[in-house]
Amino acid sequence: MHRSRTPLRPLAVTAVLVAVAAARPPVAEARLAHSSFAKLLRESELICRARVVEVAVAEERSGHVLVECIAVLKGERPPAPIRVDYTGEVHDMVIDKKGEERLLFLKKVDGRWTGTHYGRSYWPLVAAADPALGPVTAFKYPVTMLQFTGRYARLLRPARLGPGVEDTMVASNGTVKIEKMIPLAAVEKAVADLAKQKPTR
Repeated sequence: MHRSRTPLRPLAVTAVLVAVAAARPPVAEARLAHSSFAKLLRESELICRARVVEVAVAEERSGHVLVECIAVLKGERPPAPIRVDYTGEVHDMVIDKKGEERLLFLKKVDGRWTGTHYGRSYWPLVAAADPALGPVTAFKYPVTMLQFTGRYARLLRPARLGPGVEDTMVASNGTVKIEKMIPLAAVEKAVADLAKQKPTR
């Protein structure tokens, strides 16, 4: 009598697929967990407005830059340009243009400066349509992954950006229009307010 092997084949195929999935590394489509702006402020050793004076981009977007601090919002002003290292991972913010200005949220790891929160620490500063607002950060991903709760919700303003400033961003659902911006002056005030608060244990 001939035995049919068909009942075993789906099980075998399933086993092979499971083994392949377990052996294959995950695709670089990691999702950032939400974090809070308050936590970013608290955990940064140095928050400064800086100008990029030297760029060294390695393969796959990783690299480092030398930045000159124009103004320090939190921490001690470095006596000379500092080196900031960043990774090449898909969600990290890349600094790759000499001469541009950034608002940096930094901490030291093994004696080297790096971003306080992965993917959210190097905010590009651009011009607002209203010059009285001063420099602003266009509210772009992954900065949009920060939660601006409570008093910090007031930092966000309608995105009236200056001429020549890109007002769109590429998101998972295509190109979307930027609707919010964060003035540098508002961040300065938030840092000053935090300094007045009593430390929590």
